[in-house]
Amino acid sequence: GSDASNRLVPPSAMDPDAGNANAVATDVQHVIDGTSWKKSSRDISIAGIGWIGIGVSGRCTINVRTPKGKGTVATKPRDQALIPDFAE
Repeated sequence: GSDASNRLVPPSAMDPDAGNANAVATDVQHVIDGTSWKKSSRDISIAGIGWIGIGVSGRCTINVRTPKGKGTVATKPRDQALIPDFAE
């Protein structure tokens, strides 16, 4: 079968410890507030992997685990999401 999990890893060139099994993985917590499931409230980017749009009605907490907690960022609430309406 096809297992995508071995392809969704940040390149070690971004962080020398990224490919090191002994690197400490740390959660980065993003709290997202939104008003609709039908549009993106915020985007979260993960270095070397890409980004995801989060649509939520209310509040949710997303934990992203990366080596040393580096390489992840959420857009600020006032910024427009990359794909603001993903329900269409």
